[in-house]
Amino acid sequence: MIDRNAGVVLFRRNYGSFTNSQMTATAGILSMIMPLVEEIGKTSSGYFSVGRDFISFYNSGDFLFVIYAERELDPALAEKVSEELATVFQRKFGEGPQSLSAEISKEFQHEVDRIVLGTIGLGEFARLDLAKVSGVNFVGFYDERENRWHTKGNIPPKKTIKFCEDLKDKFGDKVKAMAESGAIMKIKSSLGPVILAPIGSEGIVFLGIREEGVDIQSVIQKIERLRTLGELRSATDAVSYVPSSIEPEYRALLRVYSLLYSEPEKSLQKDIDALRRQGYTLEMALRKLKQTVKELM
Repeated sequence: MIDRNAGVVLFRRNYGSFTNSQMTATAGILSMIMPLVEEIGKTSSGYFSVGRDFISFYNSGDFLFVIYAERELDPALAEKVSEELATVFQRKFGEGPQSLSAEISKEFQHEVDRIVLGTIGLGEFARLDLAKVSGVNFVGFYDERENRWHTKGNIPPKKTIKFCEDLKDKFGDKVKAMAESGAIMKIKSSLGPVILAPIGSEGIVFLGIREEGVDIQSVIQKIERLRTLGELRSATDAVSYVPSSIEPEYRALLRVYSLLYSEPEKSLQKDIDALRRQGYTLEMALRKLKQTVKELM
Protein backbone atom coordinates (compact mmCIF):
# COMPACT_ATOMS: atom_id res chain seq x y z
CA MET A 1 0.00 0.00 0.00
CA ILE A 2 1.56 3.28 -1.16
CA ASP A 3 0.82 6.82 0.00
CA ARG A 4 0.36 8.46 -3.38
CA ASN A 5 1.11 11.95 -2.09
CA ALA A 6 4.36 11.11 -0.32
CA GLY A 7 5.40 8.21 -2.54
CA VAL A 8 6.06 6.09 0.54
CA VAL A 9 5.29 2.39 0.94
CA LEU A 10 3.13 2.26 4.09
CA PHE A 11 2.46 -1.47 4.18
CA ARG A 12 4.11 -4.43 2.49
CA ARG A 13 3.50 -8.17 2.77
CA ASN A 14 5.48 -11.00 1.17
CA TYR A 15 3.92 -14.44 0.69
CA GLY A 16 7.03 -16.48 0.06
CA SER A 17 7.50 -16.39 -3.71
CA PHE A 18 10.31 -13.83 -3.50
CA THR A 19 13.66 -14.01 -1.71
CA ASN A 20 14.93 -11.12 0.43
CA SER A 21 17.07 -9.83 -2.45
CA GLN A 22 14.09 -10.00 -4.80
CA MET A 23 11.99 -8.12 -2.25
CA THR A 24 14.64 -5.40 -2.13
CA ALA A 25 14.53 -5.19 -5.91
CA THR A 26 10.72 -5.09 -5.78
CA ALA A 27 10.83 -2.10 -3.42
CA GLY A 28 13.09 -0.36 -5.92
CA ILE A 29 10.66 -1.08 -8.74
CA LEU A 30 7.76 0.28 -6.69
CA SER A 31 9.65 3.51 -6.06
CA MET A 32 10.41 3.73 -9.77
CA ILE A 33 6.72 3.59 -10.69
CA MET A 34 5.83 6.54 -8.46
CA PRO A 35 6.52 9.03 -11.29
CA LEU A 36 3.81 7.11 -13.17
CA VAL A 37 1.25 7.49 -10.38
CA GLU A 38 -0.19 10.67 -11.87
CA GLU A 39 -0.81 8.83 -15.12
CA ILE A 40 -2.02 5.70 -13.32
CA GLY A 41 -4.35 7.90 -11.27
CA LYS A 42 -6.48 8.43 -14.34
CA THR A 43 -7.40 4.73 -14.21
CA SER A 44 -9.05 3.03 -11.24
CA SER A 45 -7.27 -0.29 -11.76
CA GLY A 46 -5.13 -2.29 -14.15
CA TYR A 47 -1.79 -4.03 -14.55
CA PHE A 48 1.40 -3.81 -16.59
CA SER A 49 4.32 -6.13 -17.28
CA VAL A 50 7.71 -5.95 -15.57
CA GLY A 51 9.89 -8.43 -17.43
CA ARG A 52 8.38 -11.86 -16.84
CA ASP A 53 6.36 -10.57 -13.86
CA PHE A 54 3.61 -7.97 -13.57
CA ILE A 55 2.32 -5.24 -11.31
CA SER A 56 -1.40 -5.00 -10.61
CA PHE A 57 -2.78 -1.84 -9.01
CA TYR A 58 -5.97 -0.31 -7.66
CA ASN A 59 -6.44 3.39 -6.92
CA SER A 60 -8.24 4.38 -3.74
CA GLY A 61 -8.10 8.09 -2.99
CA ASP A 62 -4.73 8.92 -1.43
CA PHE A 63 -3.59 5.31 -1.57
CA LEU A 64 -2.39 2.96 -4.27
CA PHE A 65 -2.76 -0.78 -3.62
CA VAL A 66 -0.17 -2.74 -5.58
CA ILE A 67 0.49 -6.43 -6.14
CA TYR A 68 3.79 -7.52 -7.63
CA ALA A 69 3.43 -11.08 -8.89
CA GLU A 70 4.80 -13.71 -11.22
CA ARG A 71 3.29 -13.92 -14.68
CA GLU A 72 1.88 -17.38 -13.91
CA LEU A 73 -0.62 -15.82 -11.52
CA ASP A 74 -3.75 -14.65 -13.31
CA PRO A 75 -3.54 -10.81 -13.48
CA ALA A 76 -7.34 -10.61 -13.24
CA LEU A 77 -7.12 -12.48 -9.92
CA ALA A 78 -4.46 -10.05 -8.69
CA GLU A 79 -6.64 -7.09 -9.68
CA LYS A 80 -9.54 -8.61 -7.74
CA VAL A 81 -7.36 -8.95 -4.65
CA SER A 82 -5.99 -5.39 -4.83
CA GLU A 83 -9.51 -4.00 -5.24
CA GLU A 84 -10.80 -5.98 -2.27
CA LEU A 85 -7.86 -4.83 -0.16
CA ALA A 86 -8.72 -1.20 -0.94
CA THR A 87 -12.40 -1.78 -0.16
CA VAL A 88 -11.68 -3.43 3.19
CA PHE A 89 -9.17 -0.73 4.14
CA GLN A 90 -11.65 2.05 3.40
CA ARG A 91 -14.43 0.27 5.26
CA LYS A 92 -12.30 -0.23 8.36
CA PHE A 93 -10.22 2.94 8.41
CA GLY A 94 -12.12 5.46 6.26
CA GLU A 95 -9.71 7.65 4.34
CA GLY A 96 -6.97 6.06 6.39
CA PRO A 97 -4.16 7.41 8.55
CA GLN A 98 -1.12 9.03 6.99
CA SER A 99 0.98 6.41 8.77
CA LEU A 100 -0.05 3.03 10.13
CA SER A 101 0.24 2.49 13.87
CA ALA A 102 1.38 -0.94 15.06
CA GLU A 103 -2.18 -1.78 16.11
CA ILE A 104 -3.75 -0.74 12.82
CA SER A 105 -0.96 -2.38 10.83
CA LYS A 106 -1.54 -5.70 12.64
CA GLU A 107 -5.30 -5.50 12.10
CA PHE A 108 -4.89 -4.68 8.43
CA GLN A 109 -2.32 -7.47 8.04
CA HIS A 110 -4.95 -9.92 9.29
CA GLU A 111 -7.35 -8.67 6.60
CA VAL A 112 -4.65 -8.87 3.91
CA ASP A 113 -3.83 -12.46 4.88
CA ARG A 114 -7.49 -13.43 4.87
CA ILE A 115 -8.15 -11.90 1.45
CA VAL A 116 -4.96 -13.07 -0.29
CA LEU A 117 -4.92 -16.62 1.06
CA GLY A 118 -8.68 -16.93 0.70
CA THR A 119 -8.74 -15.72 -2.91
CA ILE A 120 -5.54 -17.11 -4.39
CA GLY A 121 -5.32 -20.22 -2.24
CA LEU A 122 -2.47 -22.04 -0.55
CA GLY A 123 -2.27 -24.54 -3.41
CA GLU A 124 -1.31 -21.85 -5.91
CA PHE A 125 1.58 -20.74 -3.71
CA ALA A 126 2.68 -24.35 -3.36
CA ARG A 127 2.75 -25.26 -7.02
CA LEU A 128 4.26 -22.01 -8.31
CA ASP A 129 6.91 -21.63 -5.62
CA LEU A 130 8.12 -25.23 -5.41
CA ALA A 131 8.23 -25.74 -9.18
CA LYS A 132 10.99 -23.11 -9.40
CA VAL A 133 13.49 -25.18 -7.40
CA SER A 134 16.36 -26.59 -9.44
CA GLY A 135 15.92 -30.33 -10.00
CA VAL A 136 12.17 -30.50 -9.31
CA ASN A 137 10.36 -32.37 -12.10
CA PHE A 138 6.79 -31.96 -10.85
CA VAL A 139 4.76 -30.65 -7.93
CA GLY A 140 1.54 -32.07 -6.56
CA PHE A 141 -0.17 -30.38 -3.62
CA TYR A 142 -3.27 -31.89 -2.07
CA ASP A 143 -5.19 -29.21 -0.20
CA GLU A 144 -7.12 -30.77 2.68
CA ARG A 145 -9.43 -27.78 3.05
CA GLU A 146 -10.33 -27.53 -0.61
CA ASN A 147 -10.21 -31.26 -1.29
CA ARG A 148 -8.47 -30.56 -4.58
CA TRP A 149 -5.11 -30.92 -6.30
CA HIS A 150 -2.74 -28.23 -7.54
CA THR A 151 -0.05 -29.44 -9.95
CA LYS A 152 2.79 -28.12 -12.06
CA GLY A 153 5.69 -29.70 -13.95
CA ASN A 154 6.70 -31.58 -17.05
CA ILE A 155 4.10 -34.33 -16.56
CA PRO A 156 0.43 -33.92 -17.67
CA PRO A 157 -1.77 -32.81 -14.71
CA LYS A 158 -4.07 -35.87 -14.89
CA LYS A 159 -1.10 -38.23 -14.76
CA THR A 160 0.46 -36.26 -11.89
CA ILE A 161 -2.78 -36.34 -9.89
CA LYS A 162 -3.31 -40.07 -10.45
CA PHE A 163 0.29 -40.80 -9.46
CA CYS A 164 0.11 -38.60 -6.34
CA GLU A 165 -3.29 -39.99 -5.33
CA ASP A 166 -1.79 -43.49 -5.34
CA LEU A 167 1.04 -42.27 -3.12
CA LYS A 168 -1.44 -40.52 -0.85
CA ASP A 169 -3.45 -43.73 -0.44
CA LYS A 170 -0.27 -45.65 0.36
CA PHE A 171 1.66 -43.19 2.53
CA GLY A 172 -0.91 -40.55 3.51
CA ASP A 173 -1.39 -41.67 7.11
CA LYS A 174 2.36 -41.86 7.71
CA VAL A 175 2.89 -38.40 6.22
CA LYS A 176 0.14 -36.86 8.35
CA ALA A 177 1.71 -38.43 11.45
CA MET A 178 4.91 -36.53 10.60
CA ALA A 179 3.13 -33.15 10.69
CA GLU A 180 4.07 -32.21 14.25
CA SER A 181 7.74 -33.15 13.85
CA GLY A 182 8.05 -31.18 10.61
CA ALA A 183 9.82 -34.11 8.91
CA ILE A 184 9.78 -35.02 5.22
CA MET A 185 9.77 -38.44 3.56
CA LYS A 186 11.78 -39.47 0.49
CA ILE A 187 10.76 -42.58 -1.47
CA LYS A 188 11.67 -44.28 -4.73
CA SER A 189 8.92 -44.62 -7.32
CA SER A 190 8.29 -45.43 -10.98
CA LEU A 191 8.83 -41.73 -11.74
CA GLY A 192 12.05 -41.49 -9.74
CA PRO A 193 12.62 -40.08 -6.25
CA VAL A 194 9.65 -38.32 -4.64
CA ILE A 195 9.59 -36.13 -1.55
CA LEU A 196 6.41 -36.18 0.57
CA ALA A 197 5.88 -33.48 3.16
CA PRO A 198 2.91 -32.60 5.40
CA ILE A 199 1.89 -28.95 5.61
CA GLY A 200 0.40 -29.10 9.07
CA SER A 201 -3.28 -29.97 8.77
CA GLU A 202 -3.56 -27.99 5.53
CA GLY A 203 -2.35 -30.55 3.00
CA ILE A 204 0.48 -32.69 1.61
CA VAL A 205 3.26 -31.80 -0.85
CA PHE A 206 4.47 -34.36 -3.43
CA LEU A 207 7.70 -33.41 -5.23
CA GLY A 208 9.18 -35.44 -8.05
CA ILE A 209 12.93 -34.76 -8.08
CA ARG A 210 16.03 -35.79 -9.97
CA GLU A 211 18.57 -38.14 -8.37
CA GLU A 212 21.24 -35.50 -8.89
CA GLY A 213 20.98 -31.76 -9.38
CA VAL A 214 18.11 -31.08 -6.99
CA ASP A 215 18.63 -28.16 -4.62
CA ILE A 216 17.45 -30.01 -1.51
CA GLN A 217 18.18 -27.04 0.78
CA SER A 218 15.88 -24.83 -1.28
CA VAL A 219 13.23 -27.55 -1.18
CA ILE A 220 13.40 -27.67 2.63
CA GLN A 221 13.31 -23.87 2.92
CA LYS A 222 10.30 -23.56 0.65
CA ILE A 223 8.43 -26.34 2.42
CA GLU A 224 9.07 -24.57 5.74
CA ARG A 225 7.81 -21.31 4.23
CA LEU A 226 4.74 -23.10 2.95
CA ARG A 227 4.11 -24.52 6.42
CA THR A 228 4.26 -20.99 7.81
CA LEU A 229 1.64 -19.92 5.26
CA GLY A 230 -0.47 -22.93 6.23
CA GLU A 231 -0.36 -21.86 9.88
CA LEU A 232 -1.23 -18.35 8.77
CA ARG A 233 -4.25 -19.56 6.84
CA SER A 234 -5.46 -21.51 9.87
CA ALA A 235 -4.88 -18.58 12.19
CA THR A 236 -6.74 -16.09 9.99
CA ASP A 237 -9.65 -18.42 9.23
CA ALA A 238 -9.10 -17.62 5.54
CA VAL A 239 -12.03 -18.61 3.36
CA SER A 240 -11.21 -21.46 1.00
CA TYR A 241 -11.00 -20.77 -2.69
CA VAL A 242 -14.37 -21.26 -4.35
CA PRO A 243 -14.31 -22.41 -8.01
CA SER A 244 -16.05 -19.96 -10.34
CA SER A 245 -18.49 -22.70 -11.42
CA ILE A 246 -20.10 -22.79 -7.95
CA GLU A 247 -19.34 -19.27 -6.72
CA PRO A 248 -22.93 -18.01 -7.39
CA GLU A 249 -24.30 -20.83 -5.23
CA TYR A 250 -21.74 -20.07 -2.52
CA ARG A 251 -22.57 -16.34 -2.53
CA ALA A 252 -26.31 -17.04 -2.41
CA LEU A 253 -25.82 -19.27 0.62
CA LEU A 254 -23.62 -16.62 2.23
CA ARG A 255 -26.43 -14.07 1.89
CA VAL A 256 -28.74 -16.41 3.80
CA TYR A 257 -26.08 -16.90 6.49
CA SER A 258 -25.87 -13.12 6.87
CA LEU A 259 -29.46 -13.22 8.11
CA LEU A 260 -28.68 -15.92 10.66
CA TYR A 261 -25.21 -15.12 12.00
CA SER A 262 -23.19 -12.07 13.08
CA GLU A 263 -20.12 -13.50 11.29
CA PRO A 264 -21.74 -15.16 8.25
CA GLU A 265 -18.60 -16.03 6.26
CA LYS A 266 -16.83 -17.53 9.25
CA SER A 267 -19.93 -19.53 10.20
CA LEU A 268 -20.42 -20.80 6.66
CA GLN A 269 -16.78 -21.84 6.41
CA LYS A 270 -17.01 -23.65 9.75
CA ASP A 271 -20.06 -25.62 8.55
CA ILE A 272 -18.39 -26.43 5.24
CA ASP A 273 -15.23 -27.64 6.99
CA ALA A 274 -17.30 -29.86 9.30
CA LEU A 275 -18.96 -31.55 6.30
CA ARG A 276 -15.68 -31.83 4.43
CA ARG A 277 -14.22 -33.78 7.35
CA GLN A 278 -17.14 -36.20 6.90
CA GLY A 279 -16.10 -36.83 3.30
CA TYR A 280 -18.32 -34.32 1.46
CA THR A 281 -16.91 -32.53 -1.58
CA LEU A 282 -17.27 -28.73 -1.63
CA GLU A 283 -20.19 -29.00 -4.07
CA MET A 284 -21.93 -31.65 -1.95
CA ALA A 285 -21.38 -29.60 1.23
CA LEU A 286 -22.97 -26.52 -0.33
CA ARG A 287 -26.00 -28.51 -1.48
CA LYS A 288 -26.35 -30.08 1.97
CA LEU A 289 -26.17 -26.70 3.73
CA LYS A 290 -28.56 -25.12 1.25
CA GLN A 291 -31.12 -27.83 2.05
CA THR A 292 -30.54 -27.42 5.79
CA VAL A 293 -31.08 -23.64 5.83
CA LYS A 294 -34.14 -24.05 3.61
CA GLU A 295 -35.63 -26.33 6.25
CA LEU A 296 -34.72 -23.82 9.00
CA MET A 297 -36.29 -20.92 7.12
